[in-house]
Amino acid sequence: MKNHAKVMVYDDNCPLCNAYTSAFVKMGLLEANGRKAFSQVSDSIMCKLDTHKVKMKYHY
Repeated sequence: MKNHAKVMVYDDNCPLCNAYTSAFVKMGLLEANGRKAFSQVSDSIMCKLDTHKVKMKYHY
């Protein structure tokens, strides 16, 4: 049996991130408890994040 639980960690300081993740919940693409603010994410979730993949690099 597969685990279909998904968690989307989003930047809760970003208005666009808040809007998009709220829309995903409203449209049924993401369960309400599957939306976690980065500033409040638990250690059990944080240890599963690949920080090298999620870093944004700006090149100016």
